[in-house]
Amino acid sequence: MQQEVQKASKFFAPCSLQYYVKVFFLFLCCAAAHTHCQLFAFDKKSFCSGVYHCLEERPAFCTEALCIAGPDIEYDEEFCSIFKELRTRGLEPEKYWGKRIYAYLSRKHRITYMVEDTLPLAAPVMRYLMNHPSFAAQLINAYQKTSYSVRFVDRARKKIRGTNGKDIYGVFTIVLQNDNRFKTTYFGYGTAHVLMWQLYGRVLVVFDYTPVSQESISYRLRCIVFPANSFLKSIMNFVLFRKVVLNILKENIENVQTAALEFHRGNVKPLESYPAFYTPEGRNRINEFRQLLQGSAAETLPATTRNAR
Repeated sequence: MQQEVQKASKFFAPCSLQYYVKVFFLFLCCAAAHTHCQLFAFDKKSFCSGVYHCLEERPAFCTEALCIAGPDIEYDEEFCSIFKELRTRGLEPEKYWGKRIYAYLSRKHRITYMVEDTLPLAAPVMRYLMNHPSFAAQLINAYQKTSYSVRFVDRARKKIRGTNGKDIYGVFTIVLQNDNRFKTTYFGYGTAHVLMWQLYGRVLVVFDYTPVSQESISYRLRCIVFPANSFLKSIMNFVLFRKVVLNILKENIENVQTAALEFHRGNVKPLESYPAFYTPEGRNRINEFRQLLQGSAAETLPATTRNAR
């Protein structure tokens, strides 16, 4: 136990080089606990054992010894379900992202934070906001007086960097996305301040949404994090800690909803004083978004039942 506490004290030391992940403009306050070297190392043993026992696949470089089950890991349906889901979505074990994600999923300690709900936003509206995260962040800032900053940092528009301007900051890569963009998988790293703890590490985020009607969608957001040991896992599973994380996730999503609905109601006064919308690009985004909303019936006020696990 003393060794675990010593490890934890090192973990909670201030970290200026790591980031926390923020799914386009709304997520994320789920961070994993790792040291700097753990963030980038490829754990071949974990990868091989997880893929072999959960997917019944054996990549060429996985020897028999590497495929031996990990200590104290039960490869049951609960443990392996995420492997099978990602494999179905197209995450191939021997490709770059497959190796890294399956290796993390194969580790003994992991925690899933999940929120699911309905939003009074049409599917095309959500798709537009996901395609233009910088605009979404600026829209939230204008209406909510916040300091979100989210943007793509590569030409392929796959890598996203963002912060809520307070306690989360990170880098995220779109790893998988279906054609209609209803199902998106991200993998990233970063930092988050939750209660008294400064957390940093890897996180896998799976964000799915489905049209419920022309005016609304249902969504499910899952953040899977990877504590370095049982001590940190117990902290991150603590009821109060989990409640804070889930509340932050829901708050970010509700900020998006509020901004979009305020715009649709015609409340443009906050936008007139927001500098980002003075530019030609900003005005173009406003016009595009207005035209999109005119073609939807996203005016219905939310009457939702929120669930979080």
